[in-house]
Amino acid sequence: MSIKVATILAQGLLEEMKKGTIPWERNYTSKGLPYNCSTNKDYHGFNAFILMVKGSIHGDNRFLGLKQAAKISGKLKDGEFKKGTPIYCPIFKNFEKDGKKEQKLVNFRFSTVYSVTQFTGLN
Repeated sequence: MSIKVATILAQGLLEEMKKGTIPWERNYTSKGLPYNCSTNKDYHGFNAFILMVKGSIHGDNRFLGLKQAAKISGKLKDGEFKKGTPIYCPIFKNFEKDGKKEQKLVNFRFSTVYSVTQFTGLN
């Protein structure tokens, strides 16, 4: 994890702790797992944990990337651009082994998502 990503995530956790909340001790099941509301896919692993914390801060467990939001007329509210949450996106390579199609994880890239509460004009 890059230092910048770690810093962003740590700052979010520290903000919650300063308010007297320990994010990992919250009951997250009432809102369900965070998910991408453009694809309706749940986030998993570390992304799910970080977005559960962010979802509790924003009061919503739905997230979008900027391009996904733009497709449904969403625009970030003023001052929200730097408040996005970096997530890991796996990069897979397709190959064939013994006549079977398989995928192999070859790398990760980062992407930034935002809570739907950080947008205006979503349809």
